[in-house]
Amino acid sequence: AAAPAAAPAAAAAPAAEPFVSAIPIAEALHAVRRSRLEQHTGEGYGAEGDIFGCLWTFLAEEVIPAGYDCDSCTARAKLEMAAGAEPPKPRQPAVRWYTLARPPLTLTLHLKRFAAAKGRTAKVNGHVAFPLALELSPFCAADSEPPTSLGQLSARQAAGGGAGGGRSRHTYALTAVVVHQGSMRGGHYIAFVKAVAGWFLVSDTSVASATEAEVLGAQAFLLFYDKLGNGEAGAPEPMDVEVRD
Repeated sequence: AAAPAAAPAAAAAPAAEPFVSAIPIAEALHAVRRSRLEQHTGEGYGAEGDIFGCLWTFLAEEVIPAGYDCDSCTARAKLEMAAGAEPPKPRQPAVRWYTLARPPLTLTLHLKRFAAAKGRTAKVNGHVAFPLALELSPFCAADSEPPTSLGQLSARQAAGGGAGGGRSRHTYALTAVVVHQGSMRGGHYIAFVKAVAGWFLVSDTSVASATEAEVLGAQAFLLFYDKLGNGEAGAPEPMDVEVRD
């Protein structure tokens, strides 16, 4: 019997590409956003018309379609080019987002209350809901190094972490609300201030008691929150206000 034909030679393994093919940018954006949202379990988080939605908009994820140079890929490309390799194309799409590196003892949130259109500026009226207690940890940098690939992000999600790993909790209590009454041409500022005895409405030299409902219903221009717990030295204490008739 004729000898069996020799098996065809195995195809040579393709040379390793210096740059891993980028994942679909929509997939990366979805993974990052889902990871950040998982850091908060409250209801209505990031809803339109509340302070959480404002924070998410301000610190939202941003897609860089074609213009990001990966530091690791660029360094590897330089070494390969020095060895005679063809110059690759290191620029690739990416997702970036902003986080707070060091949460302050006192957090000040300034709401944009003006809009410009056709050369005119007008005041933006309307109520933006805000809480008495604000959990800022979803907007803060992680305690560990942030992920640089979708694989790292997926692994941390499976382990219970989010975009960048676990975070310390940063809870804040509302201490003051500044309200602007009037228009862009002029007006008056009043403030709701939290003291030991409760909430007070301050207008120039006039001070009167206020309820939490009045505070939460205010059209805020500035919000002031003090950080709670974690044993930070220098944490501010509530003011002791004396009201005289």
